[in-house]
Amino acid sequence: MSTVRPKLHDRGNPRLDGVLDFVKFTARPMPLATLLDEAPRRLVQLLHADVCSLYLLEGEHTLVMRGNVGFDARALGQVRLQVGEGITGQAVEYMRPISSAHAGKHVSYKYFDELHEELYPVFLAVPLLGKAGPLGAVVMQRASVPFADPEVEILTALGGLIAAGVRHAELIDSQREKSFTRKAGGGTRKVTLPGRPMVPGRAIGAIAALRRPAHRPSEGRISAMPHDADRDVRMLKSAFDVTEKAIGALANRARELDLGRDAAFLGTYVEI
Repeated sequence: MSTVRPKLHDRGNPRLDGVLDFVKFTARPMPLATLLDEAPRRLVQLLHADVCSLYLLEGEHTLVMRGNVGFDARALGQVRLQVGEGITGQAVEYMRPISSAHAGKHVSYKYFDELHEELYPVFLAVPLLGKAGPLGAVVMQRASVPFADPEVEILTALGGLIAAGVRHAELIDSQREKSFTRKAGGGTRKVTLPGRPMVPGRAIGAIAALRRPAHRPSEGRISAMPHDADRDVRMLKSAFDVTEKAIGALANRARELDLGRDAAFLGTYVEI
């Protein structure tokens, strides 16, 4: 009696290897900023696209680009759509993927001057689904070659992993914020501070509201300025020393854990 041995799908299939690597990546706990930076880079490589954008739903109706590969980094936080607006907004509204080989001809197409999207007319938008509604969308774009049905199916499935990663990352970030000792003086609320960055990067996390400075400094304060200025300089230098040592320790620990690219940002912090 002959036996049929099952086929082991070992490494060598680029598409399968990429999917498994993406699954492994999203299974790791990580801050939201890491997920928003790394997921688009991996998806561009996996689906051979030119652009990948991650939009998160902020408030009830606003989609904000929070992750991207392929466009100018200054677009992050600046490109915004309402649910139902543009191809991306419609994908979120209908909770179904939408693709187009010529996005500019789509009746609902929304053009952004700063993105120069006319260079990438092949468009695929997939909603990120949460427990009780949408969390955002992932958008892939190409200069040519329409997205095939298997690619739509793969991105839809991987979008579910991204959505789970977003929820997990937000939980991690919220727990980290709770670990800080808070002083009395009011509660907290989630806000988005819009602006145009001067250097590439992103800041996501807690902010502290400092006490308002006095409108008119007292005479005693003015007379004490030279002494206070020297003390402030010493305190600032000490703070930099402590911070450099702390970040250096984190970088050493990351090397011990072989985190590689996931901890590359620490080098930039040390330079700063």
